[in-house]
Amino acid sequence: MAYRIEDNLALLKGVPALVLCGTTRPAGFFAYPGLPSTPDDPDTRLIDLCTHEMDIGWTLRALADELGEADLGPEDFVPLDLPALPEGALTVAKVGEAVAALMPENAVVVDEGISSSYHLGPGLRRARGHDVLTITGGSIGFGLPNAVGAAVACPDRKLVVLEGDGSGMYTLQSLWTMAREGLDVTVVIFANRGYQILRDELAAVGVREVGRNITRMFDVEGPELDWVALARGHGVEGVSVTDMAGFNVAFAAAMDQRGPRLIEVVCPVDSR
Repeated sequence: MAYRIEDNLALLKGVPALVLCGTTRPAGFFAYPGLPSTPDDPDTRLIDLCTHEMDIGWTLRALADELGEADLGPEDFVPLDLPALPEGALTVAKVGEAVAALMPENAVVVDEGISSSYHLGPGLRRARGHDVLTITGGSIGFGLPNAVGAAVACPDRKLVVLEGDGSGMYTLQSLWTMAREGLDVTVVIFANRGYQILRDELAAVGVREVGRNITRMFDVEGPELDWVALARGHGVEGVSVTDMAGFNVAFAAAMDQRGPRLIEVVCPVDSR
């Protein structure tokens, strides 16, 4: 499911059935004027296959047995189609392609890119097999501590955190824990210098013009954040990149080494 309710309305339009496995009926993050709270089509049949308290893995295996598809693997459904390493000017979409091209099999991706995530998705769908942990309840700042927990639970898997600069400031101290515990986490910060998602949400409820104070509340500048200095101050090596060549080198190096790393991707809002 996408973040924006309009995207989910389009995704589920005319869908005859929606099977829920380990989750509940989807809903919008907020109430928007003129839009429903739930994105499923009124004519869509909702099927509760199992709740999150039940054995989800067993349920899916039983379903696969029933359908005669228990022996099929991921390669039978989505052939591997790694993107080429993108070059030139930096965009968020290109970063998604580079991550997909360089990330190893069985990695864990923690996605709190928020306004950047939509543009990362097409590239990441072409990556090697990996798990994705995403925001589930609208709580800003979950990404970095979530990665700490995942890295402790899965020390043999590469962790990649895709994090907005505004969201990352909520739980910045997680970098210190990554350094203290020697966790194999690569943090990619999308530095668009603002809470872009809040700007988008304000527009979604019909507010098109704002005053100086609201504009300043949505900015992450004045002073401008130095993520490389912030990372090093917590014991994590960091680098800032402004083009795809720089990102490709930095991310490839992080994938080839163990331990925490931070890559600041300087990306204006119009560089998606």
